[in-house]
Amino acid sequence: MEPLTIAFEMSDELMARALREGHLAAGREHFRPRNLLIVAASAAIFVRAVLLHSHWLWWTAAFPPAAFALLLLYWAVAWLRLPALAKRRLARLPHRHVRIAIGPQTFLLETAAERLETPLSELHSLQRLPSVWVIRLRGGARIPVPLEALSVEALAALRAALPASTPAN
Repeated sequence: MEPLTIAFEMSDELMARALREGHLAAGREHFRPRNLLIVAASAAIFVRAVLLHSHWLWWTAAFPPAAFALLLLYWAVAWLRLPALAKRRLARLPHRHVRIAIGPQTFLLETAAERLETPLSELHSLQRLPSVWVIRLRGGARIPVPLEALSVEALAALRAALPASTPAN
């Protein structure tokens, strides 16, 4: 059986878009309304404790809002810096052609800098973002693929290779 092949050009714009969309998806996971309500309640308890000159132990209610503020700051810095760092990394490559081959038992990724061949069982998940599919491997690798580059057959092969417990978007 001939492996299904996906080929595309990893442009600066594609990489930046994939990073930002992935970052937004992660942000939606962390900044859920339920979590924001808990942080707001903790902040209200802290403000009330300070205004009433309460026992110092009530001041520990400031920890969730402080942690949330630090997480929000980290998220904002990453939002601004990650695309620039990725562009700088891509600029060093001799070419930006990406080739993915999906065989009956193997997954192959070839770029200018690396060649990764792994069994299909190493696929962890498949995530659909607004303009890219993100193929995640068990080792942590995240491979963005433009929506238009992934054929219906390749998508079906990737979904079939996912573990039964993993939902594919």
